[in-house]
Amino acid sequence: MGALGERETRLALAAILLIAVALALLIRGLLFTGIFTVDSQGTMALAMAMVVNIFLALFNLLPVPPLDGSRILGLLFPDTVGPVMQRLEPVGFVLLIILLWMTPLLSYLAALAYFLIGVLLSV
Repeated sequence: MGALGERETRLALAAILLIAVALALLIRGLLFTGIFTVDSQGTMALAMAMVVNIFLALFNLLPVPPLDGSRILGLLFPDTVGPVMQRLEPVGFVLLIILLWMTPLLSYLAALAYFLIGVLLSV
């Protein structure tokens, strides 16, 4: 797991996810305060910040070794997936680049991010 122990890694991963959700909810709250008109630049900037925040949180959950998704899988399945992720760690970045270049993964993540934003904005 690196310099952090298992407990610290779990806490760090949970904090990353909670911060992303909290930021999205904060932006949602700002959008509905009435401070900005529907077509203002402030509304557009907040909406774009929400899109980027949700997209990066989803991207970070991909189970490829340089990202936190691989660490989550390693913690959930320490005997089976953990060693595989540790072996892939040195080539993980190259694997990630190939995965992003050769597959429509970014399009799927963007679609999922927009869906989640629609859910957040309709609540």
